[in-house]
Amino acid sequence: MRIKPNSAQRKLLESHFGANRWLWNYFLEKRKREYQEHRKNSTYLRDAAELTKLKHDGEHEWLNDTSSVSLQRTLRHLDTAYNQFLKRLLRFPKFKSKKKNHKSFTLAGSIKIRGKRLVIPKFSEGLKFNRPLPTFAKINNVTISCSKSGKYYASLSVEAEVCDLPKTGSDVGIDLGLKCFAVRSDGSSLESTRPMKFYEQEMRKAQQHLSRKKVDSNRRQKQRAKVAKIHEKIANSRNDFLHKASIATIREYDTIYLESLVIRNLQKNTKLRRFIDDAGWYEFASKLDYKAKWYGKEVRKIGRFYPSSKTCAYCGFINQRLRLNEREWKCPQCERILDRDLNAAVNILAEGRRNFAPAMGENRRGDGVRPRQLTVEASV
Repeated sequence: MRIKPNSAQRKLLESHFGANRWLWNYFLEKRKREYQEHRKNSTYLRDAAELTKLKHDGEHEWLNDTSSVSLQRTLRHLDTAYNQFLKRLLRFPKFKSKKKNHKSFTLAGSIKIRGKRLVIPKFSEGLKFNRPLPTFAKINNVTISCSKSGKYYASLSVEAEVCDLPKTGSDVGIDLGLKCFAVRSDGSSLESTRPMKFYEQEMRKAQQHLSRKKVDSNRRQKQRAKVAKIHEKIANSRNDFLHKASIATIREYDTIYLESLVIRNLQKNTKLRRFIDDAGWYEFASKLDYKAKWYGKEVRKIGRFYPSSKTCAYCGFINQRLRLNEREWKCPQCERILDRDLNAAVNILAEGRRNFAPAMGENRRGDGVRPRQLTVEASV
């Protein structure tokens, strides 16, 4: 949720961002040095004890102006990230830079919502929201952040009860594409807003103005904020579309079948990389996945090697010569004219039903297995 702090609260927020960023870098450097010199690893308790000493050593008394809960949370996050690195689950934690806009801190404990205001430690007046919030049963923590465009946000982690949506008794196969964002096996489709293309001209002009500004000048900083605002518009527009498309699909169908797309491999096509990034396939699939778990629905994925576009949904013939720019093709075996995307959606539905049907003696195939030629009876 976006918050609107006044001038005094902005200064206090900036001091919180700076203190937590400094604390992260200080203890990360300390842990790195200790490991290199003595092969020892510090712990959260040792760091917390040293933090208490830093607050009273006279040189770092300014840390007392920052909420102690946020500083402890920063140490917790650093300890988790460092331990994950030692277990070889993540890379070595990065140092935070002010130039790269690392502005965030997390609070827990006495967090309250009073109408349109969020009351947290050190902010007795409360941070004003842009709209009223419901009263949650329990707020676990809140993360305050500042975007590159200079807007402040509060991300609340809450405990809430989510009820299952009513069952519709229908399932669907979805083929994701570029010309049309998603085509469903029942013939309906979702047209993408293509936000990057919509803001392309505005973005080009803003980038040109930015490239002409002198490095490290105030005008360059102002122009950089303008570019960041356009990027934020693009991201918000895409995110809004994906949220609406995903929840509409969850409400309409009980079981949703998708292809297991490897986006990283698809992005190797330099001509289509921009359009794939603009589409947001991965975000759409992830939103479908967690919303299905929330509301008692199911999202299932078929094998990545299944030739859904090349397989005729009527006779099962596989057209190995089908090219990417052919949106319609005629089956040489049954001589039917097939819409590429709709045919793929029907095949995804049929393959999903076959793979995830109850085991009754049929031969089931799992993900990553190249399918043989199949015969599917479906209406396109």
